[in-house]
Amino acid sequence: MNKKVKLFTRLVFIVLPCILAVIPVSAAKTDYSKYSNTKHEWYIVRKAGHEKAGGGIPAGMDLPKYRAYFQNTETKEKVIYLSFDCGYENGYTKKILKTLKKHNAKAIFFVTKPFIESCPSIVKKMKEQGHLVGNHTSTHPSLPGRSVEEIQKEITDCAKAYKKVTGFEMDPFIRPPMGEFSKRSLKVTKDLGYSTILWSMAYYDYDVNNQPGKDYVVKHFKDNYHKGALPLIHNTSRSNCEALDDVLTYLEKKKYRFGTLDEFALEKGTLKIKCPDKEYDGWPAEAIIIKNTNKGAKITYTFKDSNGNIIEDATEPGTYTVTATAEATRKYCITASNEVTFKIRGIKKD
Repeated sequence: MNKKVKLFTRLVFIVLPCILAVIPVSAAKTDYSKYSNTKHEWYIVRKAGHEKAGGGIPAGMDLPKYRAYFQNTETKEKVIYLSFDCGYENGYTKKILKTLKKHNAKAIFFVTKPFIESCPSIVKKMKEQGHLVGNHTSTHPSLPGRSVEEIQKEITDCAKAYKKVTGFEMDPFIRPPMGEFSKRSLKVTKDLGYSTILWSMAYYDYDVNNQPGKDYVVKHFKDNYHKGALPLIHNTSRSNCEALDDVLTYLEKKKYRFGTLDEFALEKGTLKIKCPDKEYDGWPAEAIIIKNTNKGAKITYTFKDSNGNIIEDATEPGTYTVTATAEATRKYCITASNEVTFKIRGIKKD
């Protein structure tokens, strides 16, 4: 072997590992064949006493691992997350939007590509009124029955149509058609940046020729509401349209508020603060951010005095606590910081 060949061989063994070491792991293509494509059909298990519902979670499947949710399992607050599936328009969506506006209630609408293209003014109005708009695919197929490439196209084509019609980016939530999913389909949707949204309340409302009636819908909500509930509501239902005002009025009387999914159905960010003790100088105390993964999000601070009363600023001598809250972004949910206790000491007199 001549000297040039030997030198080249040595360079290959020295340089190549260094090159491979700097190639990001994310550049590698995901092998989706490693994920089971067994089809699962979502169902709920209702519980008495307005307890949180159970669900058809397949054995051995960790839904949050795939950013899949069917209710806010952690909240103890009286909050409900309204969600509407919009496969096509049946003459009721404008009335539904009007009723939501009357109650200042926010919701998420899962739209298909045909709905977007046939109802551009309605889709724009959803966003203009402050609602979330999520992905319900282009042609409403069972995702486990499609290839990885077909799933990706179903989702991206729907999102592109939404952006073209409204100018907005689609909110990063998807409802799988018919509630059918597999580990593979959940992995694909997660990798596209979506959280999969199932439900904890549902009833037979989607057959436009066999409607349950207004009274049934109202009673169903009265019997089954629970903290963190995520009801599935079809926009094509006459009964839903007729019942919605009464449903929202009833929930308001029960002191429920209407939340949005970005409160919990995204990645959890990290927000840590500190607020050192200080001597009184007349200026407000300032919290210092130690860590914030939710960069770019608006942060608000809540100060409380020693009696637990919320105050605008901590300025005078005394003991205080402070927490911070980062608003949601497309990646991270609303994130609260640690609680910090600190003191403002009075000026010592000679």
